[in-house]
Amino acid sequence: MKIKVLFFGVLQDVLGVDEKSFTLEDSTSVNDFKEQLLHTYPALSKYGFSIAVNETYCNSDFQLQDNHVVALIPPVSGG
Repeated sequence: MKIKVLFFGVLQDVLGVDEKSFTLEDSTSVNDFKEQLLHTYPALSKYGFSIAVNETYCNSDFQLQDNHVVALIPPVSGG
């Protein structure tokens, strides 16, 4: 299956891209994908981030499906 991943904030700066497509095996959970992502891009391990799928935050056991859009969102602060 293919998914599109959107990178925001500092994560975008670290990777130098704002989006990227990934091909995953069926039955890949958000946690499985996060582990693969950190293995492929170890620099991301320095940053905490939340994961949203199709504009909704989800838990780590959520199962990704073909054509999902996954957003990696670093912590934000403001004033």
